Amino acid sequence: MMLVTEWQKQGLPANLFKGGSILSGWTDLYPVSLSSRQQFLKLTPKEIKDFSPVSFPQNINCPVIITCGGDESPYMQMQSGDWATRLQSFSRLAGAYRAPNHNHFQTPLLFNDSDNQVIKGTLALMNLI
Repeated sequence: MMLVTEWQKQGLPANLFKGGSILSGWTDLYPVSLSSRQQFLKLTPKEIKDFSPVSFPQNINCPVIITCGGDESPYMQMQSGDWATRLQSFSRLAGAYRAPNHNHFQTPLLFNDSDNQVIKGTLALMNLI
């Protein structure tokens, strides 16, 4: 959501973020509304749209890397692929990676290892390599 927020409407520069690296992220809340989580979340159709980054790819002003763990559910992997496709259509996709043997709890650990494509791509976005 930080990447799709229209920061200029908050009095901040539109290019507040210079790049993003999303790790096994939920970008569409519609499936969540169909799960048992909806009993306590009580998401309205408007909230589902407003809080789903996939609804606003046109707002992203920086390159973005998408990484999905290979041990994620098929639906999570599909969401990551769909998000990557949408970002590509706006020329914002800097890379799309699959991290074998990782899930959403483990993908952040990729930043602890300097020898994988995710950290290398992220550091390249930051002009550090």
